[in-house]
Amino acid sequence: MIFRSVATDELPLFGGPTDYWPDLAAQVSAYWADGSSRPEWCFVAEDDDGLVARLAFVVTLDPDAPVVSRHPDADLLAVTLAALPVELTVAALAFRPDPAGIRAATDLLSEAVRRLNVPAGTVIEARGNPEVHANIAGRRQVFEGAGLTLFQEKEGDSWVSAPVAPHGLRLATLTEVGPTAFAATMSAAGADTLDRNDAYYYQRCGGPGWARVMLEYAEPDDESGWCLASDPTGQLVGYVAVSRFDESGTATITHVGVLPGQRGHGYGRRLVIAATDLAQRAGYTGMLDTVDVVNAPMMQAFLAAGYRDDVRPWHVWHYRTSIV
Repeated sequence: MIFRSVATDELPLFGGPTDYWPDLAAQVSAYWADGSSRPEWCFVAEDDDGLVARLAFVVTLDPDAPVVSRHPDADLLAVTLAALPVELTVAALAFRPDPAGIRAATDLLSEAVRRLNVPAGTVIEARGNPEVHANIAGRRQVFEGAGLTLFQEKEGDSWVSAPVAPHGLRLATLTEVGPTAFAATMSAAGADTLDRNDAYYYQRCGGPGWARVMLEYAEPDDESGWCLASDPTGQLVGYVAVSRFDESGTATITHVGVLPGQRGHGYGRRLVIAATDLAQRAGYTGMLDTVDVVNAPMMQAFLAAGYRDDVRPWHVWHYRTSIV
């Protein structure tokens, strides 16, 4: 078995569909063009019968963030990169589904991590999701066999065109309150988050830096769905952020948080209901949200708000390791 990175003229090796990209070569080409990847971060495994596995890394600021070159705020990028090690995400991994293909992909990932010419401390991220990736058991076997550790597991919860109950909250949009007030509320609410990924970045960026990065998710068309929430007396209780998930009419709660002093009063459930109402008013017909499986209060809030965990197979296993 031969394991190697590719040359600039070997893009056709990434040709053909995978279980995520309809044209992997076109996607890898886009990565090379925007600077988020490069040929020496793209690898193949070959035997006498041809290509067995393909692998491509991209630079990211966090596992779900856009690639670095898409962040227009240079100051934000500088602050974030100063606080965090560089991260590479496994953006593409395709392999033959038989045992030999799984072994080859495992060895390819292990060898690729060793060959990456990146600083010590660089974080390697990888994810598996049965709705996105075929052979999820084999994919997880590749990650674990290559030495990556399961860092977080998130369950997908769905709402589909069901009646929305009253939430009794007063909402003020991001446009109305401004980014400074919104970021301050996010920072305060996220200080003791049970979401392991948020806690990881909160600790490394600090509350204000983490909140500024989170605000980068707010697209102009979504700002009416990003709201601070107050009780009927005007007391601020938390925030919710609704964004487009895909082009099928599905939205998602990008983030939700209750201020520490307001917890234990059912505001998590009411914020989820408020977010669902915002999405319905914006014309969305469904919602898909993911919750860390260790965040029992938020998982309970979604179920109490009428969401179901048996509608879609969406479930994310998030793996991580570091270059030493």
